[in-house]
Amino acid sequence: MFDRDEQASPERLDDDASEPIRCRFCDYALAAEAEVFGVGDRPAVATFFNPSGELMEVVTVRVAPGLRSVGPPTTEFSWFAGTAWTVGACGGCGVQIGWRWASTDGPESFAGLLTDRIRRP
Repeated sequence: MFDRDEQASPERLDDDASEPIRCRFCDYALAAEAEVFGVGDRPAVATFFNPSGELMEVVTVRVAPGLRSVGPPTTEFSWFAGTAWTVGACGGCGVQIGWRWASTDGPESFAGLLTDRIRRP
């Protein structure tokens, strides 16, 4: 369904040939555009409702080394079956940029970045 996370450093993202996905607030490199993928049968960019009923547009990426997990993981209200999520903050400025999901059955993980809080190349 998804691949392991944390395989590259944020510093390497700046050295990649292509422009990375960046934080809209501080320009910190979050993930390589090449890591964008769809989870299961969902497209790479999908819209979800949070528990408060707010609409969230998220782009999923296999690896997001510039995203820092905040808080303990939970399976409550996970948008992806068989996963636990944590809040994902920008490694540069600390603003919530999205979430990180991890399989409840293994080491696989992926991230989701809020499209209105990032800049894509």
